[in-house]
Amino acid sequence: MRENFTHLMYFAIPLLGISIIFSKPALFALNPAYSGATLVVVMLASRTFLYVITGILYQILLGMETTDVEQNPKYSSLAKSKLIIIPTINNIHYSLYIVAFIIMLFILNSYGASELELVTWWSTVSFILQIPFLIYAWILVQKNIKFSIPYESILKYTVATISLAIVFFLTSESIVNYEPSIYNFLPSLILQLGICIGVYLLITYVIDKKTRMLIKSILSEFK
Repeated sequence: MRENFTHLMYFAIPLLGISIIFSKPALFALNPAYSGATLVVVMLASRTFLYVITGILYQILLGMETTDVEQNPKYSSLAKSKLIIIPTINNIHYSLYIVAFIIMLFILNSYGASELELVTWWSTVSFILQIPFLIYAWILVQKNIKFSIPYESILKYTVATISLAIVFFLTSESIVNYEPSIYNFLPSLILQLGICIGVYLLITYVIDKKTRMLIKSILSEFK
């Protein structure tokens, strides 16, 4: 589980970073008028990052459950099993989200908020509601199994992602052409994305042994 979680972080952390730093040019590619919704993309990307981690923790808990293997399990055992608890937690999460969303719409509409403000608040509420359920999922995992976070690997991937972001801010002005024509804008955006991904792969390959093993394994499969 620790190795799988490490591999997940290897891809999830840079994807989060890319989603954030490329939010403005990506929205510009869809429609230049969408560029003002950068914060929405940042909130949704962050929420998705937390959602993926929460889902992995839930899968760990479900994988540990043995009630479904028993012959004729008692109702009390099923009711207390993670097969029931995890979906119940999800239903509570969705219910709170719907209630919070309705309240938010009612309040913002009463103040005459714009569509952009509505979407921004919606993404923010979605992100905030994900945090307590991630914490609760982590507490449940710790109660059932000793699962230590690979802090060293996460730190390496974070450093590489920050380096990726620095390269983007240093080079984007000279590479990315913010022109209305998608044929002029998209090639420069793809080039910038390729440079940033290359920087991440290079840095992690140099500083992280697990990355070197992973890349060598992938290359050996191609061979």
